[in-house]
Order: sequence, then structure tokens, then C-alpha cells
Amino acid sequence: MPDVPEFLKGFNLIKGNNFDGYTLENVEASHEVVRKYREYKYPISLTLKKRSKNGGSDSSSISELLPSLNEEIKKEHIIYGIRNPYRCFIKFQSLSKNSDTVVVKLMGIAYRA
Repeated sequence: MPDVPEFLKGFNLIKGNNFDGYTLENVEASHEVVRKYREYKYPISLTLKKRSKNGGSDSSSISELLPSLNEEIKKEHIIYGIRNPYRCFIKFQSLSKNSDTVVVKLMGIAYRA
């Protein structure tokens, strides 16, 4: 099973990374066993904050953020556990916006390759 930090790193979901006018401020993730040694789920919550330019507001919108974020999560990746490779991908679940903050809920899935 890929550990949570390796899973997130494989998809470039690292605190501080930028996605079209937004900065990844916080990442919360865990793993759940679906079938031991075979399949795992990774509930993921991303908090992104709109970056400002010169003290003002950035014109980036959610419509620009989503394609940028989707570029990172749309492809399947092979991520290694201790010894074994796992086919990993992420599904989008929900999005909520509050002022200059966006919270994105995702579900990562890993299958032993």
C-alpha cells in the first residue's frame, strides 16, 4: 500500500503548490483498507486560497482553477508501496467556495498492479 504522503506526492498535491492563481494551503488525507494488500481508498480534502497580486485581488476564478487541478489528478499513476506497485487514480467528489478559499474533496484509489 502506498503511504499517504507518497500517494499525494505522486499527484503533486503538496502544500504550497500553485494551481492557476490559487495556492494549496492545506491537505488532509487518510487511507482506508478496502481489500488488504489489494485495494485502498484515500479520502482527500484540499484547501486552496486565492493568491493576491500586489495587495489586490487576483482575477483567477474557479473556472480557471479546475482545469489546472484536473491536469494533476486526471492521469493514472503507478506508485509503489513497500515492495509492490499500485495503480492509483483520483476521483473528484465535491467543491465548495467561501470568499477567497476553495475546498475540494477527492477520493484516491489504489489497486495492486
